[in-house]
Amino acid sequence: MTSRLDEFVPAFQFVERHAITIPASPARIYEAVSSVTAREIRLFRTLTWLRRFGRSGPESILNAPPDVPIVDVAVRTMFILLADDRPRELVFGAVVVSPRRARPAAKLTAAQFKALEEPGYAKAAMNFLIVAGTGGCMLSTETRIW
Repeated sequence: MTSRLDEFVPAFQFVERHAITIPASPARIYEAVSSVTAREIRLFRTLTWLRRFGRSGPESILNAPPDVPIVDVAVRTMFILLADDRPRELVFGAVVVSPRRARPAAKLTAAQFKALEEPGYAKAAMNFLIVAGTGGCMLSTETRIW
């Protein structure tokens, strides 16, 4: 199965994958992935609070408002929406390490993210991929870091 991750992070040093079969249509699964909130995911707020060491701070994926879709929080804070192939795949990316002197002043575009290969940078990309099959669809997520 092909993924748009191959377009943005074809080579990587770390990968993690998870998948589950869900008895629902691709459109319904896509809607659920793109609209789920922090309040709807059991222990999400507790675990992200622990990850922040209990500190408050600005809105981020680790400090998501309880009733705003997590995907929306991600793309308005740290993450870049790299591809939205509704209802098949969503792809996000972020620069997770950059040289202090070279931090981008603004969020990169998908094309800039794709082209970023300079030493000193680490970028991460992840997706939600929905593949229709018999008895439902497979929803998978993959994270790649380079």
